[in-house]
Amino acid sequence: MDEYNEKRTDTEERPALARTWKKLRRYAVIGVLILMVNLIAFSIVAWNINRKLKSELSDAEKEMQILQDLVDKEQGENESLQETLDELLSIQDAEPVITSTQLQEQLESVRELVTQKYLYTDADRGEYHKTWLFDWDMPFSDKSFLIRYDGIIKAGIDLNEVKIDVNEDTRTITVTLPPSRITDNNVPQETIETIDIKDGLFNKVTIDDSNALIAERKQIMEQKAIERGLLTDADAEAKAVIRAFFSLVPGIDTYELVFQ
Repeated sequence: MDEYNEKRTDTEERPALARTWKKLRRYAVIGVLILMVNLIAFSIVAWNINRKLKSELSDAEKEMQILQDLVDKEQGENESLQETLDELLSIQDAEPVITSTQLQEQLESVRELVTQKYLYTDADRGEYHKTWLFDWDMPFSDKSFLIRYDGIIKAGIDLNEVKIDVNEDTRTITVTLPPSRITDNNVPQETIETIDIKDGLFNKVTIDDSNALIAERKQIMEQKAIERGLLTDADAEAKAVIRAFFSLVPGIDTYELVFQ
């Protein structure tokens, strides 16, 4: 009886074991399929990610190339700007060149340079008479008058006679000035006063008499002005005026100005 039961149990266990293995195989197959599906899905996702990364990398490379081009362009412009700046600095650093012709042209606007004025007041008596035969005085022809007037004497130099020599080796400008001279001696007509007039019987005082006397007195007053240093002062003033005139020329401060 026990033997029979054991055989029966063994016979019943075999089909159960077979069913269990069958289920295990089915689960294994399903597991493998699920794994394969997951692997395929992962591969697809990885491929998409890789493609996206490659695309982004390509875009980044393009952007980097654009940035590099911009940097190269800017660097090129900076180098060009630096070269231009160096040229400008080189020009600025170079000592300016001034020619005698350039300075002479600066003086062409003024032909005559008046540097000094001498104001004076003068008075004198004029006495005249007519002559007769053998240069004898004509009777009753004596006449006289007293005249008073103001005058202005001007002194300066002729700029056309100025000589300019520029020596680049010594950076010296030598200016040779002509001596000052009297350029004008004017007596305004409104300042002339003729008084104490005494006419002769046949010889009256005229305006020509007063003009002749003033002309004689002008020479005397010019000599007096010269004795009082008019021309010497005019020479000194001419140097000062021309020095100030040339100071407006760009670069003149890099030269030594010498007057002769």
